[in-house]
Amino acid sequence: MSYVRHSDPLENSLYSAQSESRMFKVWTWIGQASRFLVNQLVRRNEPKIHQTINRQGTASWKVYDPITEQTSYFDSEQNVRQWIENRYYS
Repeated sequence: MSYVRHSDPLENSLYSAQSESRMFKVWTWIGQASRFLVNQLVRRNEPKIHQTINRQGTASWKVYDPITEQTSYFDSEQNVRQWIENRYYS
């Protein structure tokens, strides 16, 4: 005796919707993971800049360059901007 399974169109459409939803979630996760990895790789080469203000209200900047592994100190924002321009555009 053989059995023939009759497919229910509603069941098939529900399965198809669940499958599409699952695939959408997988691709969304893959996209988010790849963006995170790219951002982490790019950020590793970006200089880290910290501004501090002393008790007298004077600002200074500490800049760490991960490529050269050097730290530089500046007394004005203009000097920091000049350092960045020299680093990237010279």
